[in-house]
Amino acid sequence: MRNILIHTVLILCFTSVFAQKNENDFTIRLRQQNEIEYEASLIEASKQTMLGNYNDAMSLYMKCLSLYPQSSAAMYEMARIFYINKDINASVELMTKVVSLSPKNVWYNLFYFQLLKQKKQFDKAETVMKNIIKLAPDNDLNYYELASIYIQQKNFCKAEKLYKQMETVWGTSPTLSEEVVKLAIEQNNISKSKKLLHSLIEKYPNEERYYLVLMDINKQIKAYDDAIDIAKKYLATFPDNNDMEVELFKLYYSKPDTILAMQQLQKLVAIPSIPAKSKSLIFEQIQKDKIIKSFSNYEDDLTKSMLLVHPDDIDVHLARARYCIKANKTQDAQTELYYVLNKDKSNAEVFEQLLQIEIKEGNWKAVNELCTQAIQYYPVNANLYFYAGFSAWKLEKFDDAINVLLTGCTYATSQEQKGQFYMYLGESYFKLNDHVKCYYFFDKSITAFPTNDGALNNYSYYLSLTKDSLSKALEMTKLSNKLSPKNPVYLDTYAWVLFKLGRYIDAKIKIEEAISFGGSSNSEIVEHYGDILFKNGMEKEALDSWIKAKNLGGNSNSLDKKISLKSYTE
Repeated sequence: MRNILIHTVLILCFTSVFAQKNENDFTIRLRQQNEIEYEASLIEASKQTMLGNYNDAMSLYMKCLSLYPQSSAAMYEMARIFYINKDINASVELMTKVVSLSPKNVWYNLFYFQLLKQKKQFDKAETVMKNIIKLAPDNDLNYYELASIYIQQKNFCKAEKLYKQMETVWGTSPTLSEEVVKLAIEQNNISKSKKLLHSLIEKYPNEERYYLVLMDINKQIKAYDDAIDIAKKYLATFPDNNDMEVELFKLYYSKPDTILAMQQLQKLVAIPSIPAKSKSLIFEQIQKDKIIKSFSNYEDDLTKSMLLVHPDDIDVHLARARYCIKANKTQDAQTELYYVLNKDKSNAEVFEQLLQIEIKEGNWKAVNELCTQAIQYYPVNANLYFYAGFSAWKLEKFDDAINVLLTGCTYATSQEQKGQFYMYLGESYFKLNDHVKCYYFFDKSITAFPTNDGALNNYSYYLSLTKDSLSKALEMTKLSNKLSPKNPVYLDTYAWVLFKLGRYIDAKIKIEEAISFGGSSNSEIVEHYGDILFKNGMEKEALDSWIKAKNLGGNSNSLDKKISLKSYTE
């Protein structure tokens, strides 16, 4: 369609050349009538164009051309519609004809120039702009446009010559000076660019952009000292610019100048109007890069200062907590983390950090409360259910432990994790003396996680206590000791299963291994050692072991009786 329209326009223009020059009365009246109709069509076409009805507008402009084939106005408007519809090629083709018909129309030439520039037809654009300058020699904007074409053509000498010509005619101006700087940068003439910018700063000290461009050039070439000088000069002129204070820190940091960087950072921290988030991000970047090796020496004071400046900002409290965790200031970390949790009850990082601290400290009541709260926000997080159940077990709330572990195991993301859930379900049922369910869940635990040495050891020990499936207990304790050799607790279980099987000599060998690998300080292991010694006919040594177990805090139901009777009893 577009090609047909252009072809029609060109034919109309061509046939108009052969129009009769001599007119009679009829042709005069016809011409006058056509002119009226042309004007009306042109006005209506312009209206439709403004309304966005481009198809109707194009039809009317074609009618204008049928009445007046050399109407550059109609062709210009059609070219504009082509451009609006992103058909730049059609627009250029039509504007070529428009400019040939009306070479002295500046607006037509300017539109044509912009089209050529967009099409990167720089040679043609240069010719058009030179024509525009002839038509409007007093408009300096046209000279800048011509210079931009020279720069696009990499014809820097012509551009430089043109700028000098402009300076002769209009004198120096900030705009002209900036264009000269841009030209120098385009030529990669760094020294000239810097010299020109220094000159601009001297002439126009309140123009921020000159400082910023010069500083950026220095940063690109890693001339950090020069960039720092410009930043200081900027701050002397614009003392309340926080962005530049941050930029000055970054320059010291990039150089790097550790001492000045940290001094500047301390200054930044004390400025309330710089957002706490920006400061925290700087801390994180320093810790990540590890350029400032001594940062940890400043971190305590910096995070304290941040709290003084931003006492209500939870990110600041979180930053302080992270530092305290790293510095093993557990109580301070807890204080900050609980403050954040009180303000943001669904903060995953805070839950995680607090859980790690409370688990390490053995604060099982706190662990249980944290997990119960966190589950409200993260209802399918298996770890939360596990520690909620584990902490309930540690608090001897076995029914609660069972309920939460049964719910949470459905969210376990691996067989190993399922094995842990089942293990503590077994532990909880054992505490409730429900051995059937205890063994059921220990079996499920080992099936899900066959190399769980803790489950293997505990299950075999519980079987030995009840004398159920001692052969199965023996196989499991062998495997747990293979998975975790030299573990005194596991060796004690191995010895105890052998003891229950009546293999007292083998049991003595294993219990002595347990004693040699650290079991001598465990009251239960020492008591078992006495039991095994007694069955091996070593009554005096057995009594010594029972007494030692008592001194270590042993409190089994039968220990006192063994000591008083000087004999083994269950």
